[in-house]
Amino acid sequence: MYLQGPVEEVELETREASPAHSLIKIDSFSLLEKRGISKVETREFTAGKYKWKLVIYPNGHVTEKDEEHYVSIYLAIAGTDDLPSKWEVNATFSICVFNHFSGNFRYSLDNAEFKITNFSTLKEKWVSEEFTVGSSDTWMIEVYPNGCGKETGRSLSIYLRKVVWNNCASTESVRPCFIFRIKNQLNDHGHHGMISPGGWLSAPNITNAWKWDPFIELSVLKDPNKGFIVNDCCVIEIEITPQAISF
Repeated sequence: MYLQGPVEEVELETREASPAHSLIKIDSFSLLEKRGISKVETREFTAGKYKWKLVIYPNGHVTEKDEEHYVSIYLAIAGTDDLPSKWEVNATFSICVFNHFSGNFRYSLDNAEFKITNFSTLKEKWVSEEFTVGSSDTWMIEVYPNGCGKETGRSLSIYLRKVVWNNCASTESVRPCFIFRIKNQLNDHGHHGMISPGGWLSAPNITNAWKWDPFIELSVLKDPNKGFIVNDCCVIEIEITPQAISF
C-alpha cells in the first residue's frame, strides 16, 4: 500500500535535523536511468510499531501526463501479512531531501493554528497575523463569524489571502493545496474540514482570495455539543503546501 504525495512542483521548507526514522543515501543517482533502473525500494524500517519502506522512481512514476518530469517518492507499508484482517493505518509523515550545498534538509509540510477568543463579541471579521509557508510565501486568513455575502446570518465564512509585501508588482501566481479545519475541542474526532479548490491566485491582485462563504452553518458551529466553540473560543487549523508556482 502506497501513501502518495502531490506530483506538482512544491516550494519546500528547510530543517537542520536529520529525519528521525530512516536516512537513505543513493550513490551515483544519475546512473540509475542510464542503467535502466526505474524503481528503487529501500530496506524496511520501523516507525510507530509498523514496518515501512520508501519506493523511489528516479525519473517519475509515469502514470499521468508529464509526471515523468518529477522524481516520485512513495511511502509504502511493509509486513502486511502480520497485520490483522481489515487493517487500516493512518500516518502523518514528512519526506525530506538533503541539500548538499546548504547542508540542511528540505521538506513540504506546514501547519498553522489560530485561537479566536471572545468569539461572540466579534463584529464584521477577524483577521489573523501573517504567517509564512516555505521560504517566501506569506499568508493571512480572514474569518467572517456571521458570514459574508449571501451567507450572511447563515454560515461562517473563511478567506485565505497571499500577502504581497509593500504592494509591490509581481508576475508570480501560486496554486496551493490546503485544508482548513475548525477544531472539535471536546474530543479528537469530528473536526469540520474543507479541502482547497485548487485554483490559481496572482500576486498583483491583492484583493483576490480563496474563499468559502458557506464554510459551516452557524447553527452547527454554535451547537455546544459539537465542541467547535468552547469557553467562547474557536480554534482554526490550516495545513498548506504551495503545489505549483508560475512567473
